[in-house]
Order: sequence, then structure tokens, then C-alpha cells
Amino acid sequence: MSRGFDVDGTGVKVDASLKAAIKPDTSSLTAENVEAGLALLGQLESSEDFDIQNRLGAALQKTAAALPALRAAVQTRMRDVAEFRAAHDRVAPFLEKLKSAPDDPAANLSVGSFACFYQRDWEKGLPMLAKSTDAKLKAAAVADLAAPTNAEQQFVVAGIWWDLAKSVNGLGKTHVLERAGNWYSQAAPNLSGLNKALAEKRSVVPDHPGIAGGNGSWINLLAMINPAKNTRAGKWKLENGILTSDNQNGARMWIPYLPPEEYDFRIVLSRSDGDSAVLQFAARGEHEMIWCMGYNKIFVLNEKHQDIKCELVNGRKYKSVIKVRKDSVQFFLDDQKILEEKDEEKLFQRGLWNSLSDEKLLGVGSFFSPTAFYSIEIQEVTGKGKALAAK
Repeated sequence: MSRGFDVDGTGVKVDASLKAAIKPDTSSLTAENVEAGLALLGQLESSEDFDIQNRLGAALQKTAAALPALRAAVQTRMRDVAEFRAAHDRVAPFLEKLKSAPDDPAANLSVGSFACFYQRDWEKGLPMLAKSTDAKLKAAAVADLAAPTNAEQQFVVAGIWWDLAKSVNGLGKTHVLERAGNWYSQAAPNLSGLNKALAEKRSVVPDHPGIAGGNGSWINLLAMINPAKNTRAGKWKLENGILTSDNQNGARMWIPYLPPEEYDFRIVLSRSDGDSAVLQFAARGEHEMIWCMGYNKIFVLNEKHQDIKCELVNGRKYKSVIKVRKDSVQFFLDDQKILEEKDEEKLFQRGLWNSLSDEKLLGVGSFFSPTAFYSIEIQEVTGKGKALAAK
């Protein structure tokens, strides 16, 4: 367990990782080293520091040569790095063009495609695609930006992206399918018949082969949320696929999904203002646990302070993962294990004032600190979860 996780905004210490964690020239390498390195490459995916990514990738390739189960994942990740770099280089002149001609159709097509298909920044990219000369992408962007709330219309938007993915390769294909899955997940609970079955099937997008762990599929929970129906406290808004809390004390949002017996619960968040906590609610059976990040610059589990530093930097994105298992629960921030708890009394406490309305469900929240949630996902490990109809 880490006793001093200092989120200082300086980024990941790759050089230290290469020396201390990877050590490609020693015989003590383990699968855990490679998985940690893959996670590190995932964090660096959009950093545009390709020299560091290539150095780390070379070390991983050397290590994974003796680990057949992970060798393919490393090779895929390095192909991703090369693909991202090539796309980055292609878009550079169009970025310059937009500075002098912000409405140029060709420049908007190139930069918008890069933002959506590689950076997964749909908020930035969709308005650009709507200005582009590509008729299919333009129509898809316009339909998406309309942000339909009717399930049938959401199903149509999902289908547009699903069909477009057939003409996209590599990373872009994965990310376009994710966008389709977002819309399918949002539509599915309020559909019926064949459309409902199809939406449920397509809402589970296979995880990228370069990402290790789990059963390979992440379910998009963010697309299931309706702030008008799922708000427990505070004022929330969901715009362009981003869920945002306000500055109220104990803003909380529950997710209409009943988790399985064992699972990984992953969120990507960014505190935009304030200096208090961001919340992640997990559950096992009938019992709820509340994971608190950044309260008084430490981590807190069920109102019990942990002697572990956590200084969130406003405006920076973080990835928090809770791994719920039968005999323990593990808590991670940016792929670093913060805490592993096996004591049932510490894990599960009832009657906390800031709990959700139903302690069997998942959720997110914040204290006095507006926070954006960019993704909320679950990976089922043992058992099957259940999407719930809107209340």
C-alpha cells in the first residue's frame, strides 16, 4: 500500500519507472511489471511525448518476449503509439490553418477527426466535424450534437456511429465504436423488442487489446445516467457526454445499474474548482462503500481518514478504479494502488449521511467542488450486472 501518493501535477515519472519497475535486463521481471508498464503507456497515450513512449515500449517489448500472454498486448500498444504519432503529424498543418481560417472545411475535418477518433475529445471534435466536407461525418456530428433524449432517436444516432466504424481502422475504430456504445447504452433501458436486444448487445464494446486485465469488456455507465431522474443531491448537468456536479455540499448521483458480485469500477474525473473531495460510491451485495479523494488532501474510506496523501490538481484528469472482489476491495488512482482493504467492518458502514438512496448501487459525487466526470464504466468479473429502468 502506498503511504505517500502525492498527485502533484508533474506527470508520471517515466525515467524512474524504467529504472525501478521495468528493469528489462534483469531476470526478476514479472507479468505485473508489464501490466504496470502498459497502464503507464495508456496514461501517456495523448501526451505527444513520443520519445518517452518509445523508450518505455522498447523496454516492455524486451520484457514481454518471455511472457506470451502479454506479448501481443505490448505489440498492439506500440502499434497504437505509432498510429497516434502518424495521425498527430498529419493534423499539424491543419491546426495551423485553423488559426487563420477557423471555418475551413478541410481543416475542420482533419482536426475534428483527430480530436474524436484519437484523443476521444468529442466535445472539441464534433463541432468541427459539423463544419467539414465529409457528408457522412458531418451528418453524424450534427445528429450527435442534437443530444436527443428520446430512446428511439438515441438508437438512431448510435446506429450512425456504428455504421461509420466499419470504414475506420485501428484506434479510430475502437473509439468510434465506444461512441456508438455510449448512445446504445443510453437508449437501451427505454427500448423494447429487437431494438432493445440490439442496443444491449452493442453497448458492451470490447476493450482495446493493448489494455490488460478483466474479461475484456467495459460497460458504459455514464450513458445510463439521467440527471433529472438519478440525482440524489446537488445540481448536475450532462452535456456532450460529460457529467458535471455543482459546488453544493455532498452533490451525489446514483447510477441505474445493479453491479455483479465482482467487478472493476472505473471513472475519469477532473475537479474544476474548489479544494474538497470527489466521491466514488461502490457496493457489494447490500452494502455500500464511499471512497473519498482529496478531502483535506488525503483519501477517506467511509468517513475514516487514511494516512495517504491525495492532492488533486484542479483541471487535471485522473482515473480512479475500485476493484471489488469477494475477499477484498482495492482502490487505485492513475493505476497506482492506494489501498487494499479486507476488513468488512471498515469496508461497509451503514447510516452515513452522504450515502446514496440505495446502498446496492454505484454512484459519483463531490463536496463543495464542481467536478467533471468524463467516463464512468464497469467491467464485470464474476456474475452479471443489471441495467435498471429509470425511476
